[in-house]
Amino acid sequence: MHTLIDNLPIALYLKDTEGRKTLVNPIDARNLGVSSEAQALGKRDFDFFSREEAEKFWADDQQV
Repeated sequence: MHTLIDNLPIALYLKDTEGRKTLVNPIDARNLGVSSEAQALGKRDFDFFSREEAEKFWADDQQV
């Protein structure tokens, strides 16, 4: 499954209930500006994006 996730042509990630990344594929890592999944794991959108953008993502996460 990890091989499939890593080779998808779209960003794919999972977050826990606190909004921390628990899975990041290479496309999402690139979107976040990191070179590896390990650099994103355990971090939240607030660590990568402006407060305004991160708050929008957080609101979307809460709806889901």
